[in-house]
Amino acid sequence: MTYAWLRTPAAYGGYVPLAPCTGTILTAQLFHQAGAYDTAMPVYGAAEPEFSVRLWLSGGEIVVLPELILQHRFRPAAERRPFLDAISLLQLHNYLRFGLLYLDEPRVVQMLQYYGREAPRFLEKALQRVWAGDVWQRRDLLLRNLPARFHSFVTRFGLRDAYGQLAIEG
Repeated sequence: MTYAWLRTPAAYGGYVPLAPCTGTILTAQLFHQAGAYDTAMPVYGAAEPEFSVRLWLSGGEIVVLPELILQHRFRPAAERRPFLDAISLLQLHNYLRFGLLYLDEPRVVQMLQYYGREAPRFLEKALQRVWAGDVWQRRDLLLRNLPARFHSFVTRFGLRDAYGQLAIEG
């Protein structure tokens, strides 16, 4: 559930898969029409990418505007690591929820194996939090209501899994 910024958005006609949280501009009407942020993803990490995916699957589009200049203050390195360590469990919860909402079964297995290796301290507790929530109801709701499926998003942007394959069931 990681991503890398497109270095050449022009290759996709200026369209990008994910809107950066610090530079997302849209009307309140569109924000609410697309379902707003998933409030079951607390604090930090994955809410903006999940909203971006949902916006695309709802028929919306995200375009980069290189002429728009934004200023953003990043935390100094000395503050960043302690902050990220403090929210590791919450971030993992969000990543797992995001994956369970959209990925097919083989990719869910890959995701769980990956986090089993990368975050073994937090995986069990994060999964307990995800299971205790509404992830399965939310997944069913998205499947019923979104006009497009995740594979269309993956195909549009050529997203690859850890093995270099398109990140969808073949």
